[in-house]
Amino acid sequence: GIAAEDLDLIIVATITPDTLTPATACYVQQQLGATKAVAFDISAACSGFLYAMKIAKRMIESGAFHNALIIGAEKLSAFVNWEDRTTCVLFGDGAGAAVLRASKEGEGRILATDIGTDGKQTHLLNIPGGGSACPITINNAGEGLATLAMLGKEVFKHAVTRMKNSANFVIERAGLEPDDIAIVIPHQANLRIIEAIASRLAVPNDRVFVNLHKYGNTSAAAIAIALDEAHREGKMKRGHNVVMVAFGAGLTWAAAAIEW
Repeated sequence: GIAAEDLDLIIVATITPDTLTPATACYVQQQLGATKAVAFDISAACSGFLYAMKIAKRMIESGAFHNALIIGAEKLSAFVNWEDRTTCVLFGDGAGAAVLRASKEGEGRILATDIGTDGKQTHLLNIPGGGSACPITINNAGEGLATLAMLGKEVFKHAVTRMKNSANFVIERAGLEPDDIAIVIPHQANLRIIEAIASRLAVPNDRVFVNLHKYGNTSAAAIAIALDEAHREGKMKRGHNVVMVAFGAGLTWAAAAIEW
């Protein structure tokens, strides 16, 4: 119920921006006509949407902004090595968004958030080339350096541990028990990771949302898309508790507990 010209803040979470500069959020502002909105991008890979949520929440709580449009958007098809079948079949393109504002009595609210980073693991999942440290030149253009590279087994091990810990943190901080959670929306990267998280959180599989089979891993867009689809499918109603949890390159992780 907010007009574009009334938006105060636009945050786009992406690792596949249209251009290195200006930020993709500037293009969004332009095309929406959100002329008074402050606009910027963040890069936190698959955790990006929940990072954006936490940042927007804090900025609204500060009183400097009344509302925020947060977006997770990726075009990963432009950054996969189509000759590497261990990675190219896993990723997809997509986008999702949400508008945040200070809630009124009886409306939904963010109960707890958590974000974290382990920069010692940057080598596990990255795009090694294309930045200023390793620009693409005529000499290395054929080496696939500007495509996603991943050490899958190591990523799996870290993902399960970090997502479990982050989700448990927001669940405890929000004062929830597993039976209080209507739906868990995990990052849509790998079904084995999703099942492992559900088991460790003691939440039955029928309360864990999965749409991985439709889109693959859409990185920062994944939770935003899943949140919308879960709502459209009636998985949560007003007052229900929802837990979202993600993990991505960096390594980064994030979780949020919200009351719908």
